[in-house]
Amino acid sequence: MKEIIHNKKWGKFNCFGIYAWLILGITSCYHKVQEEKNSVNKEIVQQQEKIRSFFPFPEIPAMLTQPEERKAYLIAHYWDNFNFADTALVNNRNITEQGIVDFLAILADGTLAERQQVECIDNFCGGLEQQAYAQKIFLQMMEDYLYNPNSPYYNEGLYVLFLKRMLESKYVDDLKKSSLLFTLQLINQNSPGQKGYEFYILSSGWQ
Repeated sequence: MKEIIHNKKWGKFNCFGIYAWLILGITSCYHKVQEEKNSVNKEIVQQQEKIRSFFPFPEIPAMLTQPEERKAYLIAHYWDNFNFADTALVNNRNITEQGIVDFLAILADGTLAERQQVECIDNFCGGLEQQAYAQKIFLQMMEDYLYNPNSPYYNEGLYVLFLKRMLESKYVDDLKKSSLLFTLQLINQNSPGQKGYEFYILSSGWQ
């Protein structure tokens, strides 16, 4: 009788042992699955960060094989993939400033007609002007690069084109336009032969 009770007791312990091992095994598998999921998620995040670490250049159509054609397409669509509403992207100076530097370098390399420069700047301003934060950042950046005599990209000609375009924008407030107009007139005074800009009128609508 004692042996029967003893065997039943050990049988119960064996069952508990099996259950314990099953639970431990399931828990171990669960943690392993979770680790794999976390690893995959980490890789996805790293890939996304890697993608976001480069300026989003437009994809040039394969049919354009001549360097001049490819360059013309690149500069015309330069800002197409840049999300001006993304403040994190705008704040990422490694991307934003490198994008500006390359953009200005192409505009100023002497191979584009002024008409092309105007069109490219118009496309650029069309993206940034509607986003208040992007507008603030890029206005300052363009001033720093194009109007600072110590900048390697100093170019009053390009800055004039930019100022004129922003003065026409309905998204720029009158106070900011007043400042832009003052700078434009100052450049004009220092550049004999340039057309005057005295007739811009600060109001709710620009002529």
